[in-house]
Parts: sequence; structure tokens; C-alpha cells
Amino acid sequence: MSFRRIQDEDAFILTEFVRASKHLLKFSPTHQVCAQFAVIGHPYLARLLANGHDMQACESLMRCALNLPQPARMTA
Repeated sequence: MSFRRIQDEDAFILTEFVRASKHLLKFSPTHQVCAQFAVIGHPYLARLLANGHDMQACESLMRCALNLPQPARMTA
């Protein structure tokens, strides 16, 4: 049986991310606000990547946690 800390679970990481970044949601998405999201979100992104998610899945999880719409994906 493997032991995994609750702090390493995706739900915990995303809850922390929302707490750290929710104040930015009241602003319109300018370059400065997006840069702040990038700075604040980087440690949480790194933790999600370490959990085995790819970049696209991390983006989707983080957007979903903030109730942001998913970007349109181009299909070939």
C-alpha cells in the first residue's frame, strides 16, 4: 500500500490555487492580469504536472476550478 499526502491530491492543489487567485477574477483579462495568473499559478501547475497530468489537462483543470470557459480547440 502506498502512502500519499492529502496536500499532493489534485483537489487540494486546485482548492489552494482558487484561494490564491480568485481575487483576480474581478478584473478584465488584460495582459497584466494574465501575467499575475501565470505567476500565482506556476507552483500549482508544477504540482499538477508532477502528479502525471499533461499541460492541456492542467490548463483544463485550473480553468474548471475557476469556472472559466474552456478555450475552443482547433481540430485537424
